[in-house]
Amino acid sequence: MKRGWFLLLALSLGLNAGLLYVNLSGRGDQPGDAHPRAGGRPPHGPPGDHPGDARQMDPARLMEDHLRRMTEIVGLDETQQASVRTLLEESVPRVMEQRRVVEAARQNLAEIFALEDLDAAAYRAATREMFRAQSRLDSLVSEAILLEASVLDHQQRELYLRTMPWHPPNRPPPPRPPARGHQPPPRRGP
Repeated sequence: MKRGWFLLLALSLGLNAGLLYVNLSGRGDQPGDAHPRAGGRPPHGPPGDHPGDARQMDPARLMEDHLRRMTEIVGLDETQQASVRTLLEESVPRVMEQRRVVEAARQNLAEIFALEDLDAAAYRAATREMFRAQSRLDSLVSEAILLEASVLDHQQRELYLRTMPWHPPNRPPPPRPPARGHQPPPRRGP
C-alpha cells in the first residue's frame, strides 16, 4: 500500500512540476537552456533564484509569457488569444495560490519528519494533507489545460500536446480518430 502512495505522489509531483515549469514558465524554449527534456538539468538554487521560476514569478508576467508561448507554438489568432487570456486570468492565480498551499504542506511534513521523536500519527496526517493539497493543485492544472484546449482546433491541440512534459519530444502524436461517419474495419481475431 505504501508503494502505491509513493507512486501516486511521484506521478502527481511530476505532472504538477512539469506542467507549471514547462508550460507556464516557458523555460527550455531557447537553445542552450538547461531543460530536462532537452537532456539538460534544471537550474539549481532556492525558489525564485533563477529566471522563469513559476513559484515566485509575477502572475501577470507568467500569464503573458504563457500566452506569448502558446501563440508562437500553436498559432493562436486574436480571438483565441483573448479567450486564453481570460482563462489564464481566472486560472493562474488559483493555481499559484494552491501551489503555495502544497509548498506549505510539504514544509510541514518535512518539519514533522525532522523531529527528534517522530510522531507517526502526525506524519500520516501531514502526508494525507499534502496529498489532498497536491490533488487539488493537479485538478486545477488539469482543468486549466482542458479549458485552454477547448479554445484550440484539432491541429492546434496536437501541437499543444507536444509541449506537455509527458509527451516525449521524439514520439509522434497519438493517432487521429476516424472521420465522422467512417467506421473502422472490424477487428479480426480468435
